[in-house]
This record gives sequence, structure tokens and C-alpha cells, in this order.
Amino acid sequence: MATTAAPVSRRALQARSIAEAFRITAEDFPDRVAVRTKDDGVSITWDELRRRVARDISTGAVWKYLDNGSDQGGVWTTLAFNDSAWTNGPAQLGYGDGDERTVVSFRPNSSAKYITTYFRRAFTLTYPGSFSSLNLRLLRDDGAVVYLNGSEVYRNNMPGGAIGYQTSALGAVPDENTWYSSPVNPGYLVPGTNVLAVE
Repeated sequence: MATTAAPVSRRALQARSIAEAFRITAEDFPDRVAVRTKDDGVSITWDELRRRVARDISTGAVWKYLDNGSDQGGVWTTLAFNDSAWTNGPAQLGYGDGDERTVVSFRPNSSAKYITTYFRRAFTLTYPGSFSSLNLRLLRDDGAVVYLNGSEVYRNNMPGGAIGYQTSALGAVPDENTWYSSPVNPGYLVPGTNVLAVE
């Protein structure tokens, strides 16, 4: 489909893997052509290529979600879990405060809402080793636990220890429009399909 057009630096030639060479080349030549399609001659720079990957899990992305108050156990966070029966919608997802693009169900009684709603977002990476760092941004009301490919990577306003579908947040929060940021170990990424899961 494409041919590599960026020059190769001495550092990249000394890389221990193709993924590491990809990352180094992107750092050394951010404005140079990464790929050029054979069909229409369109060129893409390394920076643009990385931005296109990042858009897969950006603000406003479409998520799968389950909002029926059920107990999904622990396997729902993993790559192997089948979420084909789940509903989907673009973020922001929430109970209907007026700023959501997708309103999730909370049961007929608004004063006795389901404690847990489940969310999953799949994305594909060819060279996960090209990422030297990851940054997670979370908007939650009231608490959340985040998993990457089945491993917990962040929790906010939640108690320590095991989390179940009846585990409540530590308390109601007045800052439901605040974004929280946390670094994530890129070692959790895998080639091919990855899944970010939130409860």
C-alpha cells in the first residue's frame, strides 16, 4: 500500500527492534514523509500518522456501553470479551445533564440509579512499541476505574481493593466537568486490537 520515504537516522539503524526504529525515526524526522500511497500519491508525515492513531481514542470517540445494572464480573475488561450485544454511542456519555452526546440509562427511578455502567473502546495499533509514553484523560461522575487490555491502569474517587458492580464511589463530586490526567505504561499495549475499558 505504501513505501517508506523518510530518511533513516543512525540512531534508528542501531535500534533493537522495528518498533523502536519507527519511534526514533518519528522523533528525528517529525515533518518528513512517513508513507506515500501508490494509488493517489498522497503523503503523510510521521506527526500526522501518529495523530491519526491518537484520534482512535480521543475525546468524542464512539464507545460500546452496557447500562442495565448487571454484574459483568471481571472478564468484561479483557480483549477476549464479546461486547457485540452492547449499545454504542459517541462521548460524552452520561445521565443527561445537558452536556452529553449519548445518554445512558439509569433505571426508571432517578433517585435509585444503577451504581455501575460499563464502557469499552477498541482501537488498533500496528507498532505499539513506537509509543514511549501514554497519557490518560478521564471525565467522571462520580468515580471510575480504567483498564487497558484487562489490566487496571487508573482509578479515581474509588475505594482501594477489589471493585464490584455494587461498589460505590467514595462520594458525590461537585467537579463532574473536570478532566483528570494520569500517565499509563505503554507496555500494556499489544500489536493489533487493544481495548480501553471503564466502569
